[in-house]
Amino acid sequence: MNNRDRLERSAVAGCFSCLAVFDPRQIRAWDGREGETAVCPVCDATSVLPGVGDIATLRAAHVSRFEDAETVPAVLSIDPVDPREPGR
Repeated sequence: MNNRDRLERSAVAGCFSCLAVFDPRQIRAWDGREGETAVCPVCDATSVLPGVGDIATLRAAHVSRFEDAETVPAVLSIDPVDPREPGR
């Protein structure tokens, strides 16, 4: 996907394979000959979109790419929400 440059400038990223939303700094692996494609830190897919943090957009991309797939991903987040923390 050649997304490393854009991810380095983004505040948020999302994976349209597993629907996880995360900070791009959490990406630990890169794919491609020159390491230019992010690997999702949750599911290890190369389906990371820079600047996309809303589930509706990720779901639309997922359906577009995997519409024939029999599995539906869970909505995941690397940073779990603490219900005791107000405003989150």
